[in-house]
Amino acid sequence: MLKWEDYAGIVRSLTDSFNIINVILTIIDLLIAGITVFIVTYIDVVNRKRQIGVQRAIGITPGSITLSYLMRAVFYSVTAIVLAILLFAFVVAPLETKYPFYFPFGAVYLLIGPADIIRMTAIVISVSLLASFLPVRGIMKMKIMDAIWG
Repeated sequence: MLKWEDYAGIVRSLTDSFNIINVILTIIDLLIAGITVFIVTYIDVVNRKRQIGVQRAIGITPGSITLSYLMRAVFYSVTAIVLAILLFAFVVAPLETKYPFYFPFGAVYLLIGPADIIRMTAIVISVSLLASFLPVRGIMKMKIMDAIWG
């Protein structure tokens, strides 16, 4: 016969497993988000290399051009976060309430609180800023004439 300490250990082990799965999925999500933003920004910067060179030639500072790309990355991030929150609140949560995950010890529900949303928002925006800054910085290091003539 199992004692209550044994059941507590089983629950602790399950909780630790779910936390590890959560960390792994979070890392994968952030990598995908960062790579996606990097690729989109890189393609945009490469396609606009000549335009960026002309902008720099007429006196627009590299900081201003970089800031415009960073603002675009923040806009994309915030838009994606708002859509994800709405999708979770109005699609995933109701479906999960209706069809929870069943384990031998009972039903399991996703629990995402405001602190989790704030933390993930800050991380996604930071990853997006870094992923968009890297390709822009590479173009800003080019000489103006090299950027114009490609």
